[in-house]
Amino acid sequence: MLSAVQVERSLQRRFERPVEMKVEMKMKTTDAAVGYAKENGERFVEELKALLRIPSISTDPERAADVRHAAEFVAAELRRTGMENVR
Repeated sequence: MLSAVQVERSLQRRFERPVEMKVEMKMKTTDAAVGYAKENGERFVEELKALLRIPSISTDPERAADVRHAAEFVAAELRRTGMENVR
């Protein structure tokens, strides 16, 4: 009868991917991410510019609405990209 440690090791070996496969998968993922960033670069810059136009760094109580607007802008973008539990 196999011990729990032997069973665990057997399962690990069975489900582990060879290093070459892990590297190949990582490269594909990285290539896809870089491709997505290049394809959407202009949009990313425009979205960042829109956020930076909001005067959002201030301790001046008169700027509280601007700070709130910037927070709402970021929250809306996070929700748009699929983030959950955004407050």
